Amino acid sequence: MNHHDLFPSVYDMLMQLKNQGYQLAIATGKTRAGLTEILRTTGTEHLFCVTRCADETASKPDPSMLNEIISHTQTAKERALMIGDSIYDLQMAVNASISSLSDLRRKFCHKFGGLSAIIVFTTAH
Repeated sequence: MNHHDLFPSVYDMLMQLKNQGYQLAIATGKTRAGLTEILRTTGTEHLFCVTRCADETASKPDPSMLNEIISHTQTAKERALMIGDSIYDLQMAVNASISSLSDLRRKFCHKFGGLSAIIVFTTAH
């Protein structure tokens, strides 16, 4: 598996966002070992400035993962967008007072290495 196995244009979109100054992060229910493997095999680890996993902090829908990411990126919550693929992801965003979009059909997140993940896009400013 590599970044070519993602949905068409997903890798390019993530690269474009990163090149435009957006910080990208992941909050996932996966373990650290599982996430590391997915990022390594898809060749996407360099795209994300911070990641949080379920074995490192409170599980969804607790807002801790998102709050830790926001703290790490030093970004105002008003400038963050969370994309989730489950009701727990969306509830986590509500609990963290962060705007969100749903991918409940799991087309984006699922094709991202089978990762049931939240991808947080924050501006660099």
